[in-house]
Amino acid sequence: AIARARDGSFTPLHSLRQADATDIKAFAPLNVQNMLLAEETPPDICDLVRKVDADWAIRLLESLPKDTLPRLWSEQPKAIIDILVWFSNHIVVTERNIVDRVKRLPIYPTDASLHLFYELVIPGSFVDPFGLASVIDSRVSEACRDFLLKTLQGKELTFKTYVTALLPKLFAHGKQPDREKCT
Repeated sequence: AIARARDGSFTPLHSLRQADATDIKAFAPLNVQNMLLAEETPPDICDLVRKVDADWAIRLLESLPKDTLPRLWSEQPKAIIDILVWFSNHIVVTERNIVDRVKRLPIYPTDASLHLFYELVIPGSFVDPFGLASVIDSRVSEACRDFLLKTLQGKELTFKTYVTALLPKLFAHGKQPDREKCT
């Protein structure tokens, strides 16, 4: 069976997903209208189509060409923030497989670029005086801080984290503080 997608094309039902306003806000910038069931679809057809969920969203992001998300971050940073907020509202900490997969997506921004979650710390009570830490963009931490800290179990940038976990790792990889910042 087929149904109309939001872009007007006819698509097999198994390839479509029902989307609500938050789904559309988060994923529309990725041009997914051909994957989402048209709004005016009769309820009997809607009942046959699965809703957008975290697994679908992860598969979508994993399938994108490598330059898509970095380009989106540079052109429309709010779109990346909206995706992260969407995940924060659709994942619970007990879904460990989903949480682990989301952590491996390159969707976590610093001021300059996107990273895997494991590579970053969340802004906290300490400011890195040497600029060695890779810190999640403050707009993201403000929008979904609990998700980053509790669900994804991120590390907050504190003095203790900096000197016990971050500095030793950075020095082990050959990074050195900028001498001008040390004086």
